[in-house]
Amino acid sequence: MKASLVKEPLDISKMGKQKLIEMKALACEEALELKKKINKLQEKLKEKQEELTLYFTADPKQFFSELGTVKFDRSLSYSIPNDKINKVKELLQTIDADPANYITEKISYGVTALTRDELKENSELGKQIRPYIQIEERETLTIKPS
Repeated sequence: MKASLVKEPLDISKMGKQKLIEMKALACEEALELKKKINKLQEKLKEKQEELTLYFTADPKQFFSELGTVKFDRSLSYSIPNDKINKVKELLQTIDADPANYITEKISYGVTALTRDELKENSELGKQIRPYIQIEERETLTIKPS
């Protein structure tokens, strides 16, 4: 009996301790072999993703085939460092703006779509709060097999 076929608790009295040890060892060896193969494949995938990022940077159009889809997205991530949040709230209050409309609070502070618009339009408010907002460009490569 292959160890991976076991679905319910094993009864040592029926199979004996030695058989249990052998089955456990076999299952452990199979798991270790699988994990090793997965790790190798993950490393190969990481290398391929780095290569694809270079190609998609030059030509960002999605790739479609019967095997699936590959796409590359660039987006901006906006956040407010904890040590600057009070200054941003003060600025918003000076123009009688409700901070809840401009700031999101989860684990860290982020900004709402309204704030992103103010920053993109370079409005007076956008200019005032820009020094307190951290903006990072993110790249996402999505590989979706069919």
